[in-house]
Amino acid sequence: MNRWVIAAALGLLLAGCAADDGAGQCPTAEPGRAELGLGDLDSGYVPADDGGDVQVVLGSQGLHMIVVSVRVWQFDAPPTGEPCHLTVAMDHQQQLVGGAIADVMPVAGADGTTDFLGLRTTFDISDVRALDGELVELDATVFDACDRAVEAKRTLRLYF
Repeated sequence: MNRWVIAAALGLLLAGCAADDGAGQCPTAEPGRAELGLGDLDSGYVPADDGGDVQVVLGSQGLHMIVVSVRVWQFDAPPTGEPCHLTVAMDHQQQLVGGAIADVMPVAGADGTTDFLGLRTTFDISDVRALDGELVELDATVFDACDRAVEAKRTLRLYF
């Protein structure tokens, strides 16, 4: 085989590897920061303060749930699949709800932010009404296309 053909094939192979290293997909050096708030696709992102209220609603499938949102600054677009994970705990240990939120895709937010609106998660306990007025710790993690993560935490009070 001609050594020029081999050299050209090797050059193309190396160029393909260099182009696929993911560097062009992640233009920011760090993934930025995130803030957990309220809101959904209808209302948009609504800021929340620690100790603020989050309503427990009865979902269409008969399960009690809460709906929150996450706003992210300086973050690269996430892949499809499971870009978010949300857990809710009480007393820093007992996980009440949680799991991957697989169908929430980002939307453009205010001032160049990215919003993940309407993260829904259901409660894993039978007597959910006993939690009325209780403070819970919410912890949302959002992953970008480069598999980097930012975390947003907030303590909110449940109400019905």
